[in-house]
Amino acid sequence: MRQVLGHPRSQVMIAVDPHKASWTAAAVDASLRPLATIRVPVSDDGYRDLRRFAREWTNAGWAVEGATGLGAPLTQRLSEDGVDVVDVPAKLASRVRLLSTGHGRADSQWSIWGKCLTFQAPK
Repeated sequence: MRQVLGHPRSQVMIAVDPHKASWTAAAVDASLRPLATIRVPVSDDGYRDLRRFAREWTNAGWAVEGATGLGAPLTQRLSEDGVDVVDVPAKLASRVRLLSTGHGRADSQWSIWGKCLTFQAPK
């Protein structure tokens, strides 16, 4: 399932919220404006769909929540394909969700925006 929300811009990040059965991803521009979203099953076909989705934006950065935990299988596959992945610790993403929504509910939309905000934040 893919939802297009805008047009590509030069600086894009693909933020992924991994779950046991699915990966939800959003392409977000430098202003954190969502460009498109996709949800795919955790499978070979799902991985191919996710990579096909990301090809629309050349040189997109990747951020995966829990890249060494629940997101590790996806991170490993991306790394094998030569894609650099930024790990967004789940605890940090949940803090952003809490501050952004006031209730900390872990729905996929806020989880993705949390990844975007932490990825974009100055170090």
